[in-house]
Amino acid sequence: MPGPEKGIDDWVVALGKKADKAVCTMIADALRISELNQRFFVNRVRGLHKFKPNIVVNTRYLSTVIRSLPQSGLVALASDMGTGKTEILAMIRKDNPQLSFLNNGHRVTLLKNLSDRLQTAMYSAISCGDWAKAKALSITVDSLYKMANDLQAYDILFIDEACQYLAHLLKSKTCKEHRGAILEVLEYLVYNAKLVVLADAHLDDLTIEFFMQMRPTGEKPYIIKNEYRSGGRQVYWYEGKNSSAIVAEFHAQLMLGKKLMMVSDSKRFIKKLERALDDGSAIDDNDETPESAEDRKLRVWAIHSENSGSEENVIFIREINIAIKDIDAFLITPSLSTGVDISSYHFDAVFGVFHAVSQSATECAQQLWRYRPDVPMYVWVAPRPPFGYAETNARCIKEKILQKNEMTAFLIRIDRETGRRGAEKDWALDASCQIEAQRNWSINNLRADLRSLLEEMGNRIIPLGDGGDEATSRWMKAAGIAIDEEHYRKVANAKDIDRRTYNSRQHQDYLKPEEVLECEKFRIQDTYGMSVTPELVEQDDGGRLIKKIVALEAILAAPNNRGGMDGDEELSDSWWERVKYYARLAIERVECGVDALIELLSTLTSDERCGVMLEFEDLDPDKFAQLVTDAPQWTEWMA
Repeated sequence: MPGPEKGIDDWVVALGKKADKAVCTMIADALRISELNQRFFVNRVRGLHKFKPNIVVNTRYLSTVIRSLPQSGLVALASDMGTGKTEILAMIRKDNPQLSFLNNGHRVTLLKNLSDRLQTAMYSAISCGDWAKAKALSITVDSLYKMANDLQAYDILFIDEACQYLAHLLKSKTCKEHRGAILEVLEYLVYNAKLVVLADAHLDDLTIEFFMQMRPTGEKPYIIKNEYRSGGRQVYWYEGKNSSAIVAEFHAQLMLGKKLMMVSDSKRFIKKLERALDDGSAIDDNDETPESAEDRKLRVWAIHSENSGSEENVIFIREINIAIKDIDAFLITPSLSTGVDISSYHFDAVFGVFHAVSQSATECAQQLWRYRPDVPMYVWVAPRPPFGYAETNARCIKEKILQKNEMTAFLIRIDRETGRRGAEKDWALDASCQIEAQRNWSINNLRADLRSLLEEMGNRIIPLGDGGDEATSRWMKAAGIAIDEEHYRKVANAKDIDRRTYNSRQHQDYLKPEEVLECEKFRIQDTYGMSVTPELVEQDDGGRLIKKIVALEAILAAPNNRGGMDGDEELSDSWWERVKYYARLAIERVECGVDALIELLSTLTSDERCGVMLEFEDLDPDKFAQLVTDAPQWTEWMA
């Protein structure tokens, strides 16, 4: 229990009038037995359990055994990465060019790759009004709502990486604004397509159930499962508290002349590593080994969300098996986590650094396996999520959504007999909450979950201990500072744009680096109403400063919410004493991790939480600054 109290009885007495609400909340948060079992045995939800395969094979390439598919219904292809699932569709397209075909995906890079292999038109290459004229079309799920006024039934609807597609559809920010319309269009397309094909290396019951809800009543899925496993690699496993040891190994192998690939779930990590490698500086400043600048110069290529749509990277990805021959280090983020197969041998090893911020274990594995040749892997996973643990109970997630009216895609309804809140598309909301719960569990426990998955895939785990490398930490930190300072200057010096230009760019699939800087400058100037300098860009901190200002103004604007402090001097003193006590406790708790601090704050009222954070900053500015860096969304805890 938070505070000096030892047990629930002391806690109830200490809470006074707030005890009833606090105890009721605690009971409501308690898990059912079924939910408790799922939490501790969550890996049971990975894969197919409810649905039984119609065909089971064990083959290196699925297309050598499966030459055709049923002509109608929903077909699910559950087969490991790099086993030729897409080749089956390519054969069907070649043999049946007269059939209309829609390829729907969640990442532009995946779609562009599949568009070439499946011989379809790319949605971005033709005007929206001409999409219906294309016999075969590839389009992102984000853009489906644009088809609403010109819908047609397709003979074949293909969705690759179906599990990630579904997670993106229901949870991504890029779909948020039009999610309701997207779901309506998707439901029409899935229902009216003669044949729907889902493909995924980690296909699960939830994904199949979701799409079956959109199919005609009584239809059953036709499932083809390939039991072949593309594992068998040696995975060197790092368990340090940070990634310094694995980065030191990555740099050391590059210096020995090896060609390496690095994948990560963090764009900032990839940008820092790219900057550090491009600078050509040694990790250890005390290293007296003579080495010219030319000798240290590495050919580094990085792909992330800021540059993945550039013309040079579009060409690079299209010809990736040839393009990689000219580079020493290839660094990628989730922007290149699916849809690209690097099949030609070039890299001597694959490194993976995962910070447990955005990707589940299966998505991390997808990134690692972009490079198909059998080479060693080196993997580090953060011991815990840097921003605290997320909710893993689907029921609680759903109740919170309904209570807070966070509905953008599902029309809220209230049962006229019971008064309980629900949603018009309850099956879609349920799927959304289950996906979020499963992803949260995997991210909360990513180090254990990814290791378990890699073992399931038939790989050999070789533990390398929990050591760190201080010199590498300093090396990466210096690169991060250099990136930030350069960014501040570039934003301040960017060209001025008007609001119309800014608004139009918010709906574009890709912005050039200079356009991103121009938009950032406009946002800052519009927010603060003053000229933009490097110092202001730094203080703005990516928009976090204005959130803090708004939170502070909310506190100052509602003094009566502070336990009656303005109306009663005794109550005022009591309120501040509690705030100061909990602020000191918060400083201690943050040493145990952000989640420990969140747990403490959850027991306080909203005004007490705000007061605690203000007092926290006054008492220990350095530790508060570190907290804001580790958990930039801290203002959301104040609600």
